[in-house]
Amino acid sequence: MPEARESVLDRFLRYVRLETRSDPDSPARPSTQGQLDFAERLKAELALMDGPWDCQGLADGSLLVSVSASPGCESGIKAVYMAHIDTYYGLSGAATPRVVECDGRAIPLAPGISLPRELLLPFIGKRIVVTDGSSLLGADDKAGVASLMTVLSHIALSDLPHGPFDIWFTTDEE
Repeated sequence: MPEARESVLDRFLRYVRLETRSDPDSPARPSTQGQLDFAERLKAELALMDGPWDCQGLADGSLLVSVSASPGCESGIKAVYMAHIDTYYGLSGAATPRVVECDGRAIPLAPGISLPRELLLPFIGKRIVVTDGSSLLGADDKAGVASLMTVLSHIALSDLPHGPFDIWFTTDEE
């Protein structure tokens, strides 16, 4: 299980390793066991955080986290945040991520496939996360899941004032 103050990057690197691709031919929701497993993993992480929320799995396999307001913020407008837990069905959703220091040169991903240097120039000196080319990184929303879980971790560990909000981790967006 993760540490309480795990970084967004650490969470992201852990989550992208999970097989969560959807299956457009499946009538079930969620369409794959991997999505259900990921939702259960998130639910277990949230239980360990012991924050001011109610967490429930929904019939479609998604997870709804309802966070009560901190004292003095009960009259705040309720916000809702969403992130999907599935990845595109056409490739493996279990990535082998690499954190690369960008030096402005092309970054090879797989034989014959690379990120061109022209796209990387604004990121020189920064660390970026890429796949090894054998799968999708799933960054389009596993980064969102990692970010939202980190927000929840900070709320559980601090006196950060906040109004009421929900986080909905959805299935089968792809």
